[in-house]
Amino acid sequence: MPRVGIIALLHESNTFVAGATTLGDFRRDLLLTGDAVREALADTHHEVAGFFAGLAEAGIEAVPILAARALPAGPIDAASFDALVTMVREGLARAGRLDGLLVAPHGATVSEREPDADGAWLAEVRRVVGAIPVIGTIDAHANLSPAMVAATDALVAYRTNPHLDQRDRGLEAARLMALTLAGVVKPVQAAVLPPLAITIECQDPDSAALAPHYAAATRLREPFERLLAKSRSTSLAPAAPTDVPPGCVLSTSIVLGFPYADVAEMGSAVIVVTNGDAAAAERHARSIADALWQGRHAFAPALLSIDTALDRACRLAPPVCLLDMGDNVGGGSPADGTALARALHGRGIPGGFACLHDPGAVARAAAVGAGGDVEMTVGGRSPEWAGDAGCEPISGRWRVLALTDGRFTEPRPRHGGIAVFDQGPTAVLESSGLTVMVTSRRMAPFSLGQIRHAGLDPGAFRFLVAKGVHAPVAAYGEVCTSFVRVDTPGPTSADLSRFSYRHRRRPLFPWEDAHERNPDVPTDRAPGTSPPGTGADATAHPVGTFDAPRSVALLERSRRSLAMGVASGMRRAGGPTPLFFERGEGPYFIDVDGHRLLDYTLAWGPLILGNAHPALVEAVTAQLGRGFAFGAQHEGEIELAELMTAVLPGVDRVIVSNTGSEAVQAALRLARAFTGRDLVVKFEGHYHGWFNNVLVSYRPKSGDPIEPLATCGGQPRHEFADTLVLPWNDGAALADAFARHGDRIAAVLTEPLLANSGSVEPASGYLQAVIDLCRRHGAVSIFDEVITGFRLALGGAREHDDLRPDLSVYAKALAGGFAVSAVGGRRELFDVLDDGRTIHAGTYNGNPINLAAAVATIRTLALPGTFPRMHAHGRALRAHIESAASARGIALVTSGSGTVFSVHFGLERPPRDYRDTLRADASRYARFREHLLARGVLVLPDGRWYVGAVHGAAELDRTTAAIDGAMAALE
Repeated sequence: MPRVGIIALLHESNTFVAGATTLGDFRRDLLLTGDAVREALADTHHEVAGFFAGLAEAGIEAVPILAARALPAGPIDAASFDALVTMVREGLARAGRLDGLLVAPHGATVSEREPDADGAWLAEVRRVVGAIPVIGTIDAHANLSPAMVAATDALVAYRTNPHLDQRDRGLEAARLMALTLAGVVKPVQAAVLPPLAITIECQDPDSAALAPHYAAATRLREPFERLLAKSRSTSLAPAAPTDVPPGCVLSTSIVLGFPYADVAEMGSAVIVVTNGDAAAAERHARSIADALWQGRHAFAPALLSIDTALDRACRLAPPVCLLDMGDNVGGGSPADGTALARALHGRGIPGGFACLHDPGAVARAAAVGAGGDVEMTVGGRSPEWAGDAGCEPISGRWRVLALTDGRFTEPRPRHGGIAVFDQGPTAVLESSGLTVMVTSRRMAPFSLGQIRHAGLDPGAFRFLVAKGVHAPVAAYGEVCTSFVRVDTPGPTSADLSRFSYRHRRRPLFPWEDAHERNPDVPTDRAPGTSPPGTGADATAHPVGTFDAPRSVALLERSRRSLAMGVASGMRRAGGPTPLFFERGEGPYFIDVDGHRLLDYTLAWGPLILGNAHPALVEAVTAQLGRGFAFGAQHEGEIELAELMTAVLPGVDRVIVSNTGSEAVQAALRLARAFTGRDLVVKFEGHYHGWFNNVLVSYRPKSGDPIEPLATCGGQPRHEFADTLVLPWNDGAALADAFARHGDRIAAVLTEPLLANSGSVEPASGYLQAVIDLCRRHGAVSIFDEVITGFRLALGGAREHDDLRPDLSVYAKALAGGFAVSAVGGRRELFDVLDDGRTIHAGTYNGNPINLAAAVATIRTLALPGTFPRMHAHGRALRAHIESAASARGIALVTSGSGTVFSVHFGLERPPRDYRDTLRADASRYARFREHLLARGVLVLPDGRWYVGAVHGAAELDRTTAAIDGAMAALE
């Protein structure tokens, strides 16, 4: 009978927490050898139980050697790790002859001297056992290393999160071992490590971002699984050797990574195991890894603040589970973070429950006994919370509700496969409506037995704080109707920009744009093609000239049937001719004449993620297969609305439409219905769409009076009779208008940054004065953020300038180039729709294709570092333009922000209002633009520059060189 050994050594090591994990921590959790391993784990939901079951059904003798596990915490100290490796070595010596070995490393274990601790102990195992098959399981959060791959014949990662499939993966590994020993298959594996780290919040295999990749991995192994199903009845009956062809995919795994281990291996990976064909394994693994890389922008965490999360939770039906991501015990955190519990306690919100590790509080509660009262502080004692406001211990007078020994069991499959729990002596406390369970040992919230063992009903609470991200869902889903993931501070924060890494590999997304820094790693281009600006499709531009004969010919053809020859009048502006484009790639446009142009127009703003961004392509492609118009409700509407209310400060509700012009009209209708008034105040030079009532005084001449003026023909005066025009940045003029017309003004409509006419910045305090005057006079303040929304910051001007207008209008960057617009603001302003005072309608409102793009765009923009990187790029461009002009004695200023700014030749100071922009030398800018175009850089004809998330270091270098050449050509 074949004999197969079993070793499990599991620890998830967080290098950002204080203190080390010791052998004593393993003894307190799990440290067993020999038959004691079978007695403790054979009947659990753990992968080791799957090992035992799979070997038994194949008639193979299981030889348990070691099972060691400690609760996630800091790295294992050197002496303890050496002791564990010694136990492995000695256990193998005692085991005698082995024909194979089943192993269960975690994959994210770190020790003081061995950053790749799993690779180290597996390499020692391989040295000892020689050439016998070594097959294992790893956690989905592993940081896979080449050493782990080299030491094993096959590794199988968990496929669920919460990890409910551990036993199944152990069974899969054991069955693969049985087929290997029977000579049916010869497993060989390949692993590909794309330069991609995925934040824990986005590590849900069922999410829209990950599900397509897991589905692709499943399809690869389906032929083998059908062969197994055919050959097996109730027990394992190995198929005939001819049944499994060479190259057949035996197993596929997507490894999501553990970002709280600052090691060189940190990040995602893909493993494919085939029958004897290493090249096929490599090819399949790279295909999935490339797809992950191309979809990297979809891994954008929502990062709900505590206040926003509690506001949302208060609107949901109880019980609501508040997931405390910064103090994720299953990720190694101290378990005594008070951020959420303090917020509930401080707000006086009743019905909250939280669990905190605080042995001192347990001792003090035990001293007064159940039913007694004690004045003390609870939680917040670990050094990880030092300096974090809102994470201090919770002070109060506490009633001791119960005292327990802290032991409980969990019979059902739950994350981690653990059945028996011991959190040490435990006390249940209550103060001001908050119930806190304090424990003597750290405990992860993997079982509701933790709450029930103390005589508490988890379903009776309004809010249950669980210190985790995905793991608690399996248990808490039994009673909770909703889960809200909260961006709390701590050593397991979902916001990776909070951590300072010294050892991680570089480049690694989301910190670096890997394709710019290392051409050998997978990029978002198809395999075998050239990077932007190189290869066969890169066109050299003759300096000082720009010939576009095909665009000229197409314009002539277009004029025969399409009015103006273009679809929007603004596109006629700028020489040498309106360009016709063939395709877009990232930050580049390729026109019909073959010019590859670095793009700072971004389609007049919407393409904030660049052209054909993989996250948008994936989201839209997936939705196309499900339908592209319903004329009815769908979940995408809810997802977008929830996302917008989460990231836009002060926005309680939203409505959606298709264009910015439509959304402005919707906002005006809401304001007029809410106030019962008609008059609307707008400002000179501000553009709010092409409807007659707002296309007023958009581009008046310098000698025109400041009054409502038609912008073009076909605008009858009566259509803007209720529009009052004022100069912008003039608080006195606005105050005077309210003094004269305050009882008639329904709304004040303004761009928060006058982006459409020169990127003029608001004067200090001006926008707040607009909001204050509106509220004082019962009018509605409306920010037209069609341009600034999701561009100045993820939360637009509301976040960037810390302002809370009544309504805001969004479009352009909202959906990354798809036609979506929205109005968001205070809840009560939307009551006029609920009670029928007005309507909001449209066949294409909430189009599922466009909304899928909007959700993908927001999640991508929310990636750590996105906005700082864009603003830095824009600031660098502005500084270079100004210095290049100054070096040649050319008068020039720039104005705006880092992500949208304007260039003004002939001005010596930034414009303060629209009239100031009229003094700029537009003809000189036109020549500057043409010189840039000749050097392969495309900018808008009105002086505006848009910076997007795809503009990186390579683009900056190319652009600054073009600026130098263009400035020199102006002399």
